[in-house]
Parts: sequence; C-alpha cells; structure tokens
Amino acid sequence: MNLQILSKKLLKDLGEIKIQNGNILDKAYQSIEICRNQLYTFKKQILKKGFKPIKDEIKFFKETKQIPLIQLIYFSEIHSFEIQFPKADKENQLKCIKKKINKLNRFFLYNIDFGRYIDPDATHFDKEYYTRDYFNTFHVITSKFYF
Repeated sequence: MNLQILSKKLLKDLGEIKIQNGNILDKAYQSIEICRNQLYTFKKQILKKGFKPIKDEIKFFKETKQIPLIQLIYFSEIHSFEIQFPKADKENQLKCIKKKINKLNRFFLYNIDFGRYIDPDATHFDKEYYTRDYFNTFHVITSKFYF
C-alpha cells in the first residue's frame, strides 16, 4: 500500500467534507476522524514493514505523514475554537479571538528554531528531526527550553 497515495486520497476526502452542507463542528469532527484513521493506518503499515533505507523514513516523516497530521491539528483547532467561542457579546468574542492569536504566536515563537530549519527546505538535520533513531537523544541547543 502506497502511503503517499493514501495522503492524496485524504486531501480529496477532506475536500468533499468541506463542500457538504452542515455546521462547522460536524465537518471538523468528520475531518478529525478521517485524519486519525489515516495516521492509524500509517502506524500499522510502519510497524508491519518498517523502512529499508533511511531516506524513506525521512521522506515519510518529513512529507507523507505531514499531510494528515497538519490537517488533524488544523481541524482540531477549528473544533476547539468553535466549541469555546463565546455566544455572548462582541467584546467577549473579540477577547477570545485575541487570546487565540496570542497562543498561536507563542507556539511559533517557542518553535522558531524548527521553523527556521523548515522554511528554507534545509536538509542537514533531517536525520535528527525525521528519524526515530534520534528521537530521545537529539536536543536543539538553541531552544528556549534548553536554556
């Protein structure tokens, strides 16, 4: 089973959910469900077959897995936001939106080193970031948490 084909099918399925009639919470929940199923399928395949060359493992974690993972995070955030969004006055709604924006900015600030690595399509730390061999040993020394 080709995992990249599954990722492309996932994007097609998400597109179909998007054009369906229904409320945003239902669409987000359906999207979350198929993303989780996709990641579970990936996990079963990886545990069953593994990776032969290290470049396949890097490609999987850097590209293939990112498709359902990014979508899962996106729809989880949409679902969470919609559930927590105040139904009261505009002042409380605006306050909620500003709080969410600050949280997102803080996330990107905390992960600025990784963002700076990904943006220019760098590859020199691919083994450390995208293989399971370095999962417990590789620490980014310029990270806020390191200091």
